[in-house]
Amino acid sequence: MLVELRALYDGRTNRIYMSVREAMRRLCVGRKLAEKALAELLDRGFIRVIEKGTFDRKIKHATIYALTNEPIEDSDGATAPKDYMRWRGTR
Repeated sequence: MLVELRALYDGRTNRIYMSVREAMRRLCVGRKLAEKALAELLDRGFIRVIEKGTFDRKIKHATIYALTNEPIEDSDGATAPKDYMRWRGTR
């Protein structure tokens, strides 16, 4: 899943639109496995949710993620948070 999200990163804005349905299509897996893949990336700090998707709008809206190995802000001098470096696995 991380490879697919990385492929959608355009190098300028760190805003990646990804729905569970799109994750299912890209990974060729079912809903539960696609949701698990996204949840694991969130849990381990590889991605952050910028804006939660919803179907309550007139236009369907996918969740917007940001890669934490890239700056989240678009400003000069912004640094990547690299949350994944602080993750400690459960033992």
